[in-house]
Amino acid sequence: MKFIRLDISIDEVDAGAAHKLADLHAQCFPHPWSAASFKSFLENPVHRAMVANIAPRGREPAGFILIRSIAGEAEILSIAVAPDHRESGVATGLLYKICDLLREERVKKIFLEVGQQNVAALRLYQKTGFKQVGDRKAYYRSGTSAPPGDAIIMEKKL
Repeated sequence: MKFIRLDISIDEVDAGAAHKLADLHAQCFPHPWSAASFKSFLENPVHRAMVANIAPRGREPAGFILIRSIAGEAEILSIAVAPDHRESGVATGLLYKICDLLREERVKKIFLEVGQQNVAALRLYQKTGFKQVGDRKAYYRSGTSAPPGDAIIMEKKL
């Protein structure tokens, strides 16, 4: 098991962080969101983003988590960790932080979808208390001629 870094600070960000989030998203995903997409996303009051920074503060973010929270339930829409900070506890820290925050706000459940092939993410979610509650066939596009991938739906009761 990897350690959780002690030099991580995790803070909520607003639409002003759109360019930093877009830059990090582009490092992590084959179909990145634009800064305009992040700005629009964060201007919606049901959406939130938490960013993990590695000390010293002021550096580029090491990771982020995006959520939507409505009527006592939340959904994790995305977690991204910069390639050079993976396996260092950034994603675990982000998950614990958002779950603590949502619990304080009396959110009862948090959901997410994860690719069935994404073994590292599945381990992370299981380690942090998420349980499989369903699946979605052909949910993820591959961007190639390969067939779309299936998603596993997971839930954690807060």
